[in-house]
Amino acid sequence: MKRLKQGIVIILCCSLMIGMTACGKFDAKGYVQALLDHRFQGDTEKLLKFDKDSEAKKLKEDYEQYIQTFSQGLTEGLNASGEMEDKFYKVCKEIFRSMKYNVTKEEKVSSDEYKVTVEIQPTDIFVKWKSMLKESMAEIQQKSEHGEYKGTEEEILQLMLLDITAQSYELLETAYTEASYGEKESVTLTIKKGENKEFAPKEEEISDLITKILRLDAIQD
Repeated sequence: MKRLKQGIVIILCCSLMIGMTACGKFDAKGYVQALLDHRFQGDTEKLLKFDKDSEAKKLKEDYEQYIQTFSQGLTEGLNASGEMEDKFYKVCKEIFRSMKYNVTKEEKVSSDEYKVTVEIQPTDIFVKWKSMLKESMAEIQQKSEHGEYKGTEEEILQLMLLDITAQSYELLETAYTEASYGEKESVTLTIKKGENKEFAPKEEEISDLITKILRLDAIQD
C-alpha cells in the first residue's frame, strides 16, 4: 500500500504524455473531460479527438495497466493468487467507473496556459475498507493466538495471509456497494503547452485529484 501512490504517478507520467497541438482555439475544458473519462471510465474516443496520432489500442492498454497497477498496490505483500489479483482488478475498475466528477469551467491564463476547474465528490470507499480491514485483521490475529491455525510457523503464516487476502477482497466489495459520496469540492488543473508545442496537464495535479476523489490518504500509512 505504501508504494501505491508512487506507482500511480509512474503510470500517469507515461500515459498523460498525450497533448494537443494548438490549432485555433484550444478546448481546455473538453480536453480535461477526455483525460478524466479515459482515466476513470476507460473511454478512448474523446481523447483520440485531441491527438490524431494516438491509437485506441494504446490508450486502452494504458488504462488497463493503470487499473492493474492500482489494484496490485492494494494486495502488496499478501502473495495473492492470480485469480484473486483478477478479482481485485475487476472491483477496482468498477470503483473507478463510479467516481463522480464534472469539468465545470476553463480560464485562459495565456496562449500557452489554461486553468480548468473540476468539481469532484470524494468517496468513502477506502475509508470504510481500511476501517473494516483493521477489525478483520485483529480477529485473524486472535484466531492465531487461540491456536485455530495448525501447522508449522510458515504454514500458519500462509493460512493467515490467505484469510487476510480473502477478507480484503470481500470487504472492498462491501465498501464499494455501501459507498457514499461527500460534498462537492473544486479542484483546479493546469493545462500548459510544453516544448513540443502540445498542451498537457501536470501529472502531480492529476495524481492529487485521484487521491482526493478516492481519499487514498486513508490507506497511505
